[in-house]
Amino acid sequence: MDSGKRTPLQLAVAKASSHAARFLLAKGVDPHAGGPLGAASPQFVVELLEGPDGISTMLKLVFAGISVEERPRYYMKARSRSRCLEFVREVRKILVEAPTRNACVAFLSTFYPLIGAYPTSDIPLHECEVKLMKTETSGQGGFSDCFEGIFLGCHKVAMKALRAYLKEEVTERRMKREMGVWCRLDHPNVLPFIGWHTFGPTSYMVSPWMENGDALAYVRRRPQANRLQLVAQVADGLHYLHAGINKPVIHGDLKAANIFISSTGVARIADFGLSEFSEREKPPRYSTEWYCAGNPRWQAPELLRASSLEEARRTTETDIFACGRVMLELFTGQVPFFYLSDNTISVFKLVFDGQFPERPLDKDVVAKGLNDNMWELMKRCWSVDPEQRPTAAAIIDQVKAALRGRPDDDSDSEDSVGPRPEKRVRITEPPVKVETIKTEDIKREEAQIK
Repeated sequence: MDSGKRTPLQLAVAKASSHAARFLLAKGVDPHAGGPLGAASPQFVVELLEGPDGISTMLKLVFAGISVEERPRYYMKARSRSRCLEFVREVRKILVEAPTRNACVAFLSTFYPLIGAYPTSDIPLHECEVKLMKTETSGQGGFSDCFEGIFLGCHKVAMKALRAYLKEEVTERRMKREMGVWCRLDHPNVLPFIGWHTFGPTSYMVSPWMENGDALAYVRRRPQANRLQLVAQVADGLHYLHAGINKPVIHGDLKAANIFISSTGVARIADFGLSEFSEREKPPRYSTEWYCAGNPRWQAPELLRASSLEEARRTTETDIFACGRVMLELFTGQVPFFYLSDNTISVFKLVFDGQFPERPLDKDVVAKGLNDNMWELMKRCWSVDPEQRPTAAAIIDQVKAALRGRPDDDSDSEDSVGPRPEKRVRITEPPVKVETIKTEDIKREEAQIK
């Protein structure tokens, strides 16, 4: 031991020497000797995992109580992140074993923020990983309720359950479909999918809690928020969905209420209940209710005019139309056609006829970035001809050009645009009863996608 009474292994961890730690463990040093190992640097963990027998070596340290230092700006290469996710999968396989459970959960709680993802496509979340904390909803969507939970003992999460009025087979099918899309997404401007878990008769989809709530509530609460930056982040997320993975994803229900803002002011697209992979030759056999779902304030006119399932299919172009509406929401803090109140019939007719919302001309809105050029971009998004609408990449280019030409506004965001590693409503009916989602069901959904 050194003068501070630390063991050689504790010193190796403190000095981030993965080579020394590997050597000592290979020589049979007891990792439990001398008390807790303390917090390791992210680089130490990555180097250890990438070395010989990295996973088995790191597991010994986990059982001995090692944790990981918090490094918010630590950059991890894709290969290293993949190796870390592989290690988390191995830890989760032995998570339920009583002798190692507490040590594993404690380690994962410090490791999870570092990698920003949680691999759960193989096994559902165990009760020691996630707990439902409140029986009152923290928010509501068109077909779902959101509850507050705790993940790995210390991370606040949102737990989404489908509504009770839906039939059991409908809720199960919709959850499988949504998770089949959501679990494959990985982008800084898309809300991460942590996993799913069943408490009693109810199944929940779990995601990180977004402290700043949805985008519309955020811009209303923060008049000085950088609206152009938020628009660019939303467009980045949408571009990823449309072009960032091998099969384009149609979001299908893009609006500010389905975009959440992190504690650092980063926009993240959420709610994939109406999403699908676009490369299908024929319309999928979804219910008529699924095809008709949506609100005309955000829907493209071709969806309202559809006379067949093929014509009613959502596309990348209908997503772009909705993105233009989101831009209007972010600049104004109002839903499209807000001046028509809840008169859905009037809104339907205006959109059906290809008419635009009224242009806001007050100085405050213009100062936030809604100038002539931005209004023209939004009008292109709302073109009656889908082929005339810009791509998400084109929106990004124009918005980033506008960002370069203006000073930064007061914003929570630590970054400008690009990669980065809550309303209260009392529940009036019990959460949805859903049969336990089976791992093979999720794999079957993924196989169909491939």
